[in-house]
Amino acid sequence: RHTLRANSIVNLPRGVMLATIFQYGSGNYSSISTGFNLQGGPGGNRFRRDGTFVPINTFKGDAAHSLDLRVSKEFRLGPRMKLTGIAEVFNIYNDKRYSYTLLETNRNFGLPQASAGPPRSGQLAFRLAF
Repeated sequence: RHTLRANSIVNLPRGVMLATIFQYGSGNYSSISTGFNLQGGPGGNRFRRDGTFVPINTFKGDAAHSLDLRVSKEFRLGPRMKLTGIAEVFNIYNDKRYSYTLLETNRNFGLPQASAGPPRSGQLAFRLAF
């Protein structure tokens, strides 16, 4: 629903560069389904069997935030050649994001299910420019 994104790049001494990206998102609203269809067949809408009605967007999901970090260093290998070493870490906080079961007739209604976001990860890379 609401998001904040901020990034920075800092050139440190000795050819080292530090870059970060921070992202924050407030929880999104979703609609709960009753699993009951007024026409009598399977399906889901917002009417219950007792005639009551589930309002739209009544379930607020979790807020999500992540911080990614990149550190790189350049090495000169000659007048026209340079090697850059890169290390990156994504989702430093290892923030877990979940999807939820929003079907009222399901026994897991409202409980977090499988993770919907990537776990913490990292990578190393080298770049040769000539």
